[in-house]
Amino acid sequence: EKNGTDSFEENIVQIHYDKASLYGYHKKFKLAKDSYIKVIQEYKKLNTKSNIYTTKIAKTQNKIAWIYITQPKFKNYIKAKEIIASSIKLAYNIKKENNIEFQEILSQSYSYLAHLELLNNHIEKALNFYQKSLNIKRNFETDMRYSTLLVAKNSYLKAFRNFELMLKTYPKEEQQARILMEYGEFYTVIDESVAKERLKKSLEFYIRLTKINNKRYEEIDSLRAILKK
Repeated sequence: EKNGTDSFEENIVQIHYDKASLYGYHKKFKLAKDSYIKVIQEYKKLNTKSNIYTTKIAKTQNKIAWIYITQPKFKNYIKAKEIIASSIKLAYNIKKENNIEFQEILSQSYSYLAHLELLNNHIEKALNFYQKSLNIKRNFETDMRYSTLLVAKNSYLKAFRNFELMLKTYPKEEQQARILMEYGEFYTVIDESVAKERLKKSLEFYIRLTKINNKRYEEIDSLRAILKK
């Protein structure tokens, strides 16, 4: 159970975490990485009495791993793998106490490993990790990457099944628009008329979203150009 001091210290660490996230948003990745490292150090101090901060440590570690994977200046795939392995180990430590957080960390870790393998051009390994991630917990961005990779690999039947599943899983209009656009572009190699139906529906979603959000979507021009062909 937390006392007042622990709560105060946790709030301070949360401020550091928010600052790290802000650095990342503004593409100041060195400051973000260093701040995340400090956050982990502080959470470890708070974690001496119990494991209540283990989840936050694992998630913050994965933030650092993502920087090592995606930012060329800090590219270090070996270090990223080590960090993700540590996060997975921490996830299993909390499995009995908090299965939901366990699944979230594990799914995210596998998704990051998939992205890492993809960057190394290990397509089968990437697909395997994406599938592992999605089997644990569905995530829109992970699903999109998985489907796109299936198309690139010419695994059309699997891609078709996954796009259909995504349309049922992600109901938000912006998600539906993105799915239908990717689905339609892929389907042109199978049935052009069906593909155009999906692309038209995607365009309708984006036009409606433009009015709702008062935002111009670049996809509108792309879709109109595709449909003119």
